Amino acid sequence: MEFRRVLFRSVTGGASTSAGSSDNGGEVQITSGASSTAEGGALTMSAGLGGTNSGVMTLATQDTTSGNSGAVSITSGDATSGVAGPMTLTVGSTDDASLGGALTLTAGSASNTNGGKTQITAGASAGGNGGEATFTAGASSGGVGGAIQDRKSVV
Repeated sequence: MEFRRVLFRSVTGGASTSAGSSDNGGEVQITSGASSTAEGGALTMSAGLGGTNSGVMTLATQDTTSGNSGAVSITSGDATSGVAGPMTLTVGSTDDASLGGALTLTAGSASNTNGGKTQITAGASAGGNGGEATFTAGASSGGVGGAIQDRKSVV
């Protein structure tokens, strides 16, 4: 019987552990290569392929007991000439009798103040047409197509 060693790689920024210290924890930054004459290097992060399930990818900030929790920002770059980088958020499909993956956008709730705002805004233009915001419900070849619902929550 042959055994293979499974490697686990971890990169961790330094911790600030001094009692009474107000020092920040260490940062971790991953940057692909730059080029002054051609395309910059791509950066790809992906979870592993599995025999039963693929790996899970989590991008999260930690909870805090005082102050604000960390923000998560995913931004494509501006373009001086040319098209600014598009952003696509896609949930996986399935070929069996299971459901396709769900996409949920939820703003934060608050116990003593206003809840967070969810906003989807198409791009503005100073010299052409403004961008479009399109919401399309899923089609079905074997049942009823999906619906777009506009609801206000009632407490």
